[in-house]
Amino acid sequence: MEKYFFLIYKEIKGTIDPTEAITLNQWLDASKDNLQIKEDIISSYHLMEHREDTFPIDVEADLKTLQNKLETLEDISKKASTQKTSVVKINRSKSTSNKSLKTWISIAASLLLLVAAIFSFQYISGSAEAEWLSTVTDSNQKETISLNDGSEVWLNKESELKYMASFDEVERKVILNGEAFFNIKRDTKKPFIVETDAAIITVLGTSFNINTRDNNETRVSVKTGSVLITDKNKSQQIILKAGQAAVLNQQTGTLQESTRDISNDYLWHTDKMGFKKASLREVFTVLEGYFNISIINQNKNLDDCIFSMTYQKPDLESILANLKKIYKVSIVEKSPSNYHITDGICK
Repeated sequence: MEKYFFLIYKEIKGTIDPTEAITLNQWLDASKDNLQIKEDIISSYHLMEHREDTFPIDVEADLKTLQNKLETLEDISKKASTQKTSVVKINRSKSTSNKSLKTWISIAASLLLLVAAIFSFQYISGSAEAEWLSTVTDSNQKETISLNDGSEVWLNKESELKYMASFDEVERKVILNGEAFFNIKRDTKKPFIVETDAAIITVLGTSFNINTRDNNETRVSVKTGSVLITDKNKSQQIILKAGQAAVLNQQTGTLQESTRDISNDYLWHTDKMGFKKASLREVFTVLEGYFNISIINQNKNLDDCIFSMTYQKPDLESILANLKKIYKVSIVEKSPSNYHITDGICK
């Protein structure tokens, strides 16, 4: 319930976003009582807004005081309504008293809800910047980050993840620049949101990889569960399931499902390299990225040769030896990170 008080307060302050507005409107449409609560909170807020502060206000202490008073008023109301009497005659003063009591309970309740919402807003927004953390990796470093909701993030080299030490009551949001693999603990009440420069990725609980290392595209690959991808302009979106991937091209602005094999999208994280009827062109690209080398294929007839193999903790020399044996290629190491391929034939 407090979540909706918080959203009402954000609506009053003009800071509610479109997704939150939809959530609030669905709650308001569900019950007339919910609409009345909103009206009471708005009325109470405007009354408090025009007061003049002649003393310091402790929101947390006021909240506790209002809670205690409300509990006392409700207890009195219950006793009055259950008290037995042998007099049938209508006692107008008693009726008026009970009505007045209920009115005060209603007012106290409205103020309590308002103070609770303000307290939540001040606590969450006031502590957000102070608890906003950042992890950055260099060219030879990977990091594992444990979030406070039980989720885990593996951050690849030359990447940055921004996250809060404690998520708020509405959503779990992080910001990624680079590449990371996420294993998110499921929470149907609070979606997990990853923002990149070009896209917004929303999940409830799943495992997936996001790669923004290529300045021209954002690639999302799903290992388990499902993921919703939306471009920053919110004009396109795709829902991906396990085994699927999508690419957002930042130059053309197009978002579409990828047909490329995703087996090696998790390679940097799992150290398991797999090729299933992959072209040698794709194989060379994967080897270059994983081993941080350059491969120059001087025999373009090899590009479309098909290769299938799996390596656990892959070793470059072993892989190159396999290529020599299968395709009869010549591989010359021009430097420790530069290889030239000549000759060879598809089998």
